[in-house]
Amino acid sequence: MRKLNLTAAFLGFLLVTVIAWYYASPYLALNNLKETLAEPNSEELAEQIDFDSVRNSLKSQLRANLAEELFSEDGGADGAFAALGSMFAMTLLDGLVDNLLTPESLVTLINVGQILPAGDQEENIANKDVDWSIERDGVNKFIAKLESDSQEDTKLVFKRSGLDWKLSEIHFPIN
Repeated sequence: MRKLNLTAAFLGFLLVTVIAWYYASPYLALNNLKETLAEPNSEELAEQIDFDSVRNSLKSQLRANLAEELFSEDGGADGAFAALGSMFAMTLLDGLVDNLLTPESLVTLINVGQILPAGDQEENIANKDVDWSIERDGVNKFIAKLESDSQEDTKLVFKRSGLDWKLSEIHFPIN
């Protein structure tokens, strides 16, 4: 009987631990990312951020927005000039995203809620405190959403990597 009670207590403790970890791990992952970005270390950043996936998500968002702008009725461009402009802009986007996605820009994004020019980053980080809300999207994914008054907000998408989380996408409101 005593062995049965110990087994039940252990299983109960294990169940409570798993549930607590399930709910707390996204908040811990976001906090760990903030701390790592405060003093960037390339090895730690590589463990917490899937840079290739983040770059690809940003490139695809910008390409879709650019294509929508270039080929919309209000864009004013049509035919060969639109295609030429589109090819040129698409080429520039890859380099822009690769240079834009740095540890410093991610620090500003997490702490301010947007990516700012290099000179404005330190001043704005000190003057602004943002809140992030966590939304679960299944067991292997969660979304940290910037709390603000706007309809579309910046979103950080984390995906499970073993028992940890990795930042895999960033979604910006593109106007």
